[in-house]
Amino acid sequence: MPVKDTFLGYEHRELLNSRVGDMFDFENTLPTTVHISDNVTDCIRVLKDDEHCHDGALVKNRDKHVGIVTGRELTAGLLSLGVKKFVGRSVGDYFSSNYVTLTEDETLLDFIQKVQRSRRGFGLVLRDKKPMGKLSIKDVVSLYLKMDSSATLREFPTHQMISVSPTTTIKESLLLMMKSNIRKIFLNDKLCPFITERNVLGLVVRCASKNDYTTLDKPITECEKNYAITLKEEKIKDACQKLLLSNSTCIVYDKKYIFTAWDIATSFLVDRIHDYQKQLLTSEKLAMMGELSAKLNHELRNPLSVIKNSSELLKVRGGNNLNLEQITYIQMIDRAVARMAHQIDDVLDFVRITDLNITTSSISDLVSDALENITLPQGMSLVKNIEDHHVQCDKAKIIVVIRNLVLNAIDTIMEKKGEQKEIHINAKQENNVTVLEIRDTGVGISQRDLARIFEPLYTTKQTGTGLGLAISKFIVDFHKGDISVSSKANEGTTVTILLPTKPFGNAN
Repeated sequence: MPVKDTFLGYEHRELLNSRVGDMFDFENTLPTTVHISDNVTDCIRVLKDDEHCHDGALVKNRDKHVGIVTGRELTAGLLSLGVKKFVGRSVGDYFSSNYVTLTEDETLLDFIQKVQRSRRGFGLVLRDKKPMGKLSIKDVVSLYLKMDSSATLREFPTHQMISVSPTTTIKESLLLMMKSNIRKIFLNDKLCPFITERNVLGLVVRCASKNDYTTLDKPITECEKNYAITLKEEKIKDACQKLLLSNSTCIVYDKKYIFTAWDIATSFLVDRIHDYQKQLLTSEKLAMMGELSAKLNHELRNPLSVIKNSSELLKVRGGNNLNLEQITYIQMIDRAVARMAHQIDDVLDFVRITDLNITTSSISDLVSDALENITLPQGMSLVKNIEDHHVQCDKAKIIVVIRNLVLNAIDTIMEKKGEQKEIHINAKQENNVTVLEIRDTGVGISQRDLARIFEPLYTTKQTGTGLGLAISKFIVDFHKGDISVSSKANEGTTVTILLPTKPFGNAN
């Protein structure tokens, strides 16, 4: 189906929120209509010969469209009844009234979400409650080609091919197809031939016209064959172009895997839908945080100052007369105040982004200043291995990064039961790049959480803001550097920061 040129160069978000009536030309795209009383063999011929009926034919009862009939539903009937009873029935025994409809005013996002729920590969577009055309998943792929993408097939979700030997019967092959979401059976052949439900139904009709009702027991090779596009390493965009230019409906990758137009539309584009929705949610949260930040600073810092000063006063007045229990309670107050102050700083640092104040600092001074006022819990040790050198940076901001990472390391070690409680800080210079590594022996981070740790407001801690690592990444990126995290369960986490020693030339 032609995509209107006005949508050339649109981004995913713009496309997903555009009206389908503005995007596509629906003229002559409506599937052929079959009557509810027509013989099933006539319906199969329509499905096989009409390209607009590739995903199904419309079913009409008198003057009203009442449903859709697809190869999937016909195949289910064939397997349950056998060939002889199957070909004697009418279309009304097999059609489904459950099909996707949308109006011209609905968006592409509406369409994708509807076909996702229904598991159908197309929808009927209505005008004044009457079908005016068909929109299929393959049409969404043609839209995808309007956007630039450098992703390769290795990054794309695929399905394992269903392969059978040439002696496998048609019935056995159909049962395998019905159990899977891939409606194709591949033959063990270098050319990747495959058989679809429509190929099988066409053979059934031909055999039945000669009073041969043994079709299901014939080998799968008796059916007419299609040939898949076979690719090795190629961009998804190039693969989609080949898919649309061919008569095939699937691509075989590396002779083992298969992906279809459905995968492209409902996996690749839907990922962007989720990303877009997450961005909207995050933006709303950040806007709310901006409004609350000034109030947080005033309403919480003042009481914290009173608590901290009272704690210091208790220590001064108690002196040597404090017993162990009293000292423990005072230390608990100090740690709680420090934690709350740090969380307030996280919020304020995130919402008030300022320019960098670049100076030249030694890496050992940065680490020492970051560790100032951080008290290690009893039984925990910190090991430093620093090859001192100078680096251009915003000293205050890099100190915030190191401090955040050390406090995170303390938290994760406290969650672990065991004797080894160590934090290692290593720093060296390699090819004009400062390599700073902070490693702990804590509980580690799961792979699921590891993929999201730099997202603002994402946290696995009950007392965390979810901003510490997001702030750290922003600061490191602002310095033209890089930050990465590796972790193993119950072994610990390593955060590596790469900072160019002179990211801004010789300027101060």
